[in-house]
Amino acid sequence: VMTGPVTSKLLMCIERGELHHDDAQVIATQKLDELIVQLQGYLGKGGFFSRLLNRAEPPIGLYLWGGVGRGKSMLMDWFFEAAPTKSKQRVHFHAFMIDVHARINEARKTIDGDPIAPVAKDIAAKAQLLILNDEEARSWSEVTDILYAPDSQRIDKLVALDRYERKWGPSFLGGRDDDIRTIKDNLENQTEATPSRKLEDNPDIAKPSPAIKPEENTIPDNILAGGPIIRPAPRRTVAPAIRPAIIPPNDVIVAPKVRRNSTPKFPRRAERRGVEGLVVLDLSIDAEGRVNIAKLVSVQAADYERDFVRAAQRAAKRTRFFPKTVNGVAQPAANIRKRYRFALN
Repeated sequence: VMTGPVTSKLLMCIERGELHHDDAQVIATQKLDELIVQLQGYLGKGGFFSRLLNRAEPPIGLYLWGGVGRGKSMLMDWFFEAAPTKSKQRVHFHAFMIDVHARINEARKTIDGDPIAPVAKDIAAKAQLLILNDEEARSWSEVTDILYAPDSQRIDKLVALDRYERKWGPSFLGGRDDDIRTIKDNLENQTEATPSRKLEDNPDIAKPSPAIKPEENTIPDNILAGGPIIRPAPRRTVAPAIRPAIIPPNDVIVAPKVRRNSTPKFPRRAERRGVEGLVVLDLSIDAEGRVNIAKLVSVQAADYERDFVRAAQRAAKRTRFFPKTVNGVAQPAANIRKRYRFALN
């Protein structure tokens, strides 16, 4: 099984608990690593003229397809970084086709016959590796719907632009970077009043879901919040007859306690926009006091919910506990609740 730079990066993230194992992602990374090896063999050390004399066939490209949120852009980030050439370009399909049609129209003015072949050669001469994305146009359309909606506030427009940049990344903005910079400059110059993004100033945001039991305010944020209620085993008695009643001893159960706490890092974009958050996680702790599973119970934030959850889960994975004990013997524990509050000073 091929284990190249892309597959290694994926397996490392899975081992750290940052990603869940996905067979489709593993297959995709192996295909991308195979393409990297083929590119290394094709490009080689001989340069362009060596390949021209040897008439080497270029490797066949890949078409990566999947639903929203499956990690396509993440895998392409890793592949683009590991690709063995500096002559590479990553561009949106929409922007690429506009550029191609403009080149063809310009070529028709000076070329008799089909202008597509000369335009294709010119594009290939500038980029040995070309990566296209055909989903970005739909994402940008969603942004423009918010930007030009008459009832959209300035903060909503800025958040929409931030979400777009987070999804596609600064290295994949193509021809949109100038547009985004201009739009942001215009929005920053507006004097519209910005609503508060703090939890205490937004009762609708701070109100927890009815299905979730609210945590008591007397519990500090740096220790366990909630958790299972441990009751002693019931005392069983035998009706008096010939022999006396037998009362078995109760099990001594000690719940997990924090041994070394880890403070979560405040998400950058949320801090920049003044957005606070509260995340409650359900933890599973092994007999050595390590967190195996950090499952989301609830998140309260005006925006950037995913960033808050990731920061809390990373902190939970780094936290160490004194494990649960039964009669002095360490045991795994589940359904242990811990909350993380992200508050601005």
